[in-house]
Amino acid sequence: MDEYGVTITEEQYARHWELFNDSTGLLHDFAEERTTVQFRSDDKTYSYNPYKVPTGKNYVIIVGKEHKDVAANDLHKYLGYNDFKTITRGDTVYYVLGEYTKIEDAVAAKTELENKGVTVDLIGKDNIRNGSLTPVDTAVVNKVEKVNLQNGKEGPDYSVPVQLFRVQVGAFKNKIDEDAIFKDVDVIHATGNDGITRYYSGSFTTYDEAEAYRKQMVSKGYKNAFVVAYEYQERKTLVEVGVDSTKLPPGYNEQKELNSFVEPRDTTNQNNTANSKIDWSKVKYKVKMGYFTGNVPTSLVGIYYDIGGVKGVKGTDGSYTYYSREFKTKQEAENAILDYKTYGLEEENMSVVIEYRYIYYTLEEFKKMAEE
Repeated sequence: MDEYGVTITEEQYARHWELFNDSTGLLHDFAEERTTVQFRSDDKTYSYNPYKVPTGKNYVIIVGKEHKDVAANDLHKYLGYNDFKTITRGDTVYYVLGEYTKIEDAVAAKTELENKGVTVDLIGKDNIRNGSLTPVDTAVVNKVEKVNLQNGKEGPDYSVPVQLFRVQVGAFKNKIDEDAIFKDVDVIHATGNDGITRYYSGSFTTYDEAEAYRKQMVSKGYKNAFVVAYEYQERKTLVEVGVDSTKLPPGYNEQKELNSFVEPRDTTNQNNTANSKIDWSKVKYKVKMGYFTGNVPTSLVGIYYDIGGVKGVKGTDGSYTYYSREFKTKQEAENAILDYKTYGLEEENMSVVIEYRYIYYTLEEFKKMAEE
């Protein structure tokens, strides 16, 4: 019975139990309630400033973490994402991509990143009030992922081929007091394989914006600050991203900039034809799983989920085309089709396609484009 002595049904009891155990916001929105007590004071200059409940984006995608005195490896590769940031909770630094108010948005982002080959550690709930970052239970993430797949929910587009500029404001071999050195600047950082931790500030879509910000940083005392550029989430020189020579810093030397790269230059899978317009390192083979004018049928949701890495892409007409994870070769993709048949999928409904610079092509379409 309830607090008034009225008998409740089994269904009502079950619902109460679900809501009581829901710590994710999946079943219902959170309700923030706070009672504030103001003590009396004889000091007339006393000014009461009530505590404000933190609001906003709470879910983050954790791609790595760094405990004190433990260097992070290869996190520089995430600097090409404009929503990369570092969060310190307790004695741990978390490296995260994105912030979301809803669990389904965070899970959709996780799926999108994994489809792009990014290893996601976990989804965390950022509890600003008590200074902790709590992992979201895997069972909850799996449940939401199935619902997202059923509804064709898309994650943020981490594949937009935009250029990104940041300003490097410092580099240190040893641990530093970040709050003391960068007390007036919002920074993110990543430690490379050389053991040096580099600090960056700002995220800009144009070089002019980044250069203006660099000058601000110089005026604040960060005299060695310089602009770094990313394209397709890869570090590039200012020349490679097309910065006008008249705008380059005085005394700019491209080789000197290359020497500042933490990331090794990726020369694998490059086309041997010097004049080719195709960057073969960006060619990705996938399997087209199915095309639907509405949501994916319920009977296929479980199959796609079991296969893993399946992504729905929404068309301009509202339709959805579902693609597999990426493969390095055409042969691997063809072998995957044979594997998918064992799940009950029909071979005639599947085909090998190429994703190149985030556009999908049939094999024939891409061959024609490459020949041209």
